[in-house]
Amino acid sequence: ARISQQGSKAVLARDPLRSAKNSMICSCTFLTRAAIQAGVSDEEAFALSDASIQHIESLDSEGKVLAYEAAILLQFIGLVKMRQDRNYSTPVRKAMHFIVSNLEKPFHLAAVAEYARVHPNYLSRRFKHETGSTLSSYAAVRKIHEATYFVQHTDYSMADIAVLYGFSSQSHFSSTFKKVLFITPGDYRNRSRYA
Repeated sequence: ARISQQGSKAVLARDPLRSAKNSMICSCTFLTRAAIQAGVSDEEAFALSDASIQHIESLDSEGKVLAYEAAILLQFIGLVKMRQDRNYSTPVRKAMHFIVSNLEKPFHLAAVAEYARVHPNYLSRRFKHETGSTLSSYAAVRKIHEATYFVQHTDYSMADIAVLYGFSSQSHFSSTFKKVLFITPGDYRNRSRYA
């Protein structure tokens, strides 16, 4: 599947090749941030980013640069997947399972800890140590990534989607969406429909 089309990229330089490279480098920066937020270590994420940027700079045509976007995305997805597949302790795995199974509800540490059968403070420390993320950040990222389907493929209002995923308000949903994906839900919907 094609991820993007030439016409949908911002013009970031007068020379089309330089503009395409700048656009891909921006994408790489966003993917690096997202990978770190998903629990990948800074060192791993920046190493992949540096290698990707070096490869981008070596490409000699706009088409090759734009075609490389799919490879970059798959590499970052693979990095996040490897991080998620690492062995976690039983309480952390239970916490992840509970969160993913209850994305439509507001996040409450006490409920997650009760399900994992450990003290909330212990679970918070253990989760952060093993994943590099707080429980609330993990829950927010999972909620937002699932909510992108409704933003992209339905005409539900942002307020309705916020309610669907247990956010306290539309503004809380929108600010969390932007924090996770570096774009507002409205811009995400418009970009996906007109890309």
